Amino acid sequence: WPDQWYLHDSRSLNNLPDLDMRNIPVCNMGYTGKGIVVTIMDDGLEWNRTDIIGNYDPIASWDTNDDD
Repeated sequence: WPDQWYLHDSRSLNNLPDLDMRNIPVCNMGYTGKGIVVTIMDDGLEWNRTDIIGNYDPIASWDTNDDD
């Protein structure tokens, strides 16, 4: 978590703008993202990898290359 500056910019440099995604205030408002589907356009997604398969949604997916 401390190195994920894109989630919470904790740098102490006043001359730089905040560069995070501003997600902490959203989470504090009670939003969780549950039920949201995110699509990633990719030409080589290995959907059956152990770190992906549990979150892979075949209904929200389309193989544009070779129907595998």
